[in-house]
Amino acid sequence: MKLNPFIEILRPFNCVIAGFATFIGYLISFSYFNLSIELLFLALASFFICGAGQAVNDFFDRDIDAKTKKHKVIPSKRMNERTAFFYSIFLFFVGVIFAFLVNFSAFIIALIFSILLFAYSAFMQKYKYIGNFIVAFGTGFTLIFGASVSGNYFFASILALSAVAANLGRELIKDIEDLKGDKGFKITLPQLLNLNSVSYLVFFYLIIAIISSYFPVIFSFITKSSNGFLSTPYILIITTANFLFVYSFRLLVKRSYSMASKFAKTAMFVALIGFLSSVFF
Repeated sequence: MKLNPFIEILRPFNCVIAGFATFIGYLISFSYFNLSIELLFLALASFFICGAGQAVNDFFDRDIDAKTKKHKVIPSKRMNERTAFFYSIFLFFVGVIFAFLVNFSAFIIALIFSILLFAYSAFMQKYKYIGNFIVAFGTGFTLIFGASVSGNYFFASILALSAVAANLGRELIKDIEDLKGDKGFKITLPQLLNLNSVSYLVFFYLIIAIISSYFPVIFSFITKSSNGFLSTPYILIITTANFLFVYSFRLLVKRSYSMASKFAKTAMFVALIGFLSSVFF
């Protein structure tokens, strides 16, 4: 059973994760469970901007998708390209408006990433390695975006660094997996570098992700702060996520690229749960 094309083109699961990460960044910045209308606006802004980025990317990728991914919304003729384009612009607008209703900081973050997502799809889509950075930083900044209500960015920024590094690592794994399919359509780092060099780069990113995930623990211990980063659940869940990252890299070395990508994605979700656990324990 296919989804409604206006929902499918958003990649709703990705958008929900973006809203969830914003929710986590918001709670971390307060260090306790706290709900507000600003949180709702931020989560909606993340959802709509993420969806807009997916939709506008499909619009500019429509010719490539017509050859390689005919099942997608535009190539399958379930939505015409003009509708997809204006739908994405509408979603960007709605997302930025929701951010504007929160505060100026949230508005600027939303506006910058809306422009980046549009500009990449419109003018740089051939250079996928640029898109990797935009996607990774966009994912990490959802945590900082959530913290924009309180203005307390310290822990959210540290965890955002971990999220950005983890995303960069996974994006490269996906690029290795898609190496044959991308040739002639996209330029990726695995095309420009040998696979060993790209594997070392993945290792570097994952090490940054792993080490930075423990920074809040170390800082809290040194300053004797009473927060959830010293809690057993945070340490156990984050350590589980980091073991999954290590196993993902092991699969990459064994050239099991699809499984490596799946384990990296699972590790990222487990890490988000770990971040959230710091608020409740």
